[in-house]
Amino acid sequence: MKLMNRKISMGLAGGAMVVAAGLAGAAPASAATVDVDFQGNGITFTAVQADQELYCPEFDLAGEFDDVSNTGVLDDLFASGCTNDIAGSTTVTPNGTWNFATGSNVGGTVWNATITDVTAYVSAAGCSFNVGGEVDGTFDTSNQTFSVTNSDVTIVDSPSGFLCPFLGVAQGQDVEIDGSWTNVGGTITLP
Repeated sequence: MKLMNRKISMGLAGGAMVVAAGLAGAAPASAATVDVDFQGNGITFTAVQADQELYCPEFDLAGEFDDVSNTGVLDDLFASGCTNDIAGSTTVTPNGTWNFATGSNVGGTVWNATITDVTAYVSAAGCSFNVGGEVDGTFDTSNQTFSVTNSDVTIVDSPSGFLCPFLGVAQGQDVEIDGSWTNVGGTITLP
């Protein structure tokens, strides 16, 4: 009787190990998150009503993208070398966490995409203000590039400093963003 119970126990234990090994070896349906690093290409900000353009040769956004929900967070933001024709060297400090999401397929490898919760502090010699809003565009999986098609960004507070009246910037003015960002981090794949 003891021998039979031992065989049954060994059989159950062996079966449990096979099931556990099968579960451990099961592949996930999709990679959960991808580390992304979007490098800016020709990023410009134009205060539309003031007709003032700001050019940033380096404007990078990094974070994570979830391949399952097609959303991501960009919380490692950096801009450098920004300039304006009148104010000269200008500091642009993107802040907070920007969110990136892809939507419907436009055709082939191109998808609608949006960057939301865009916030940045702009400071030139004698003028500073904050901007906020969102940027619409397309994301092409073949070259990993987000291209801006439209922006809904405004100056969200009253600009302060002696140069602001000369620049013509004011609270509530539209800020048009142009350019593109190319992901050189982990590859974003869409269904």
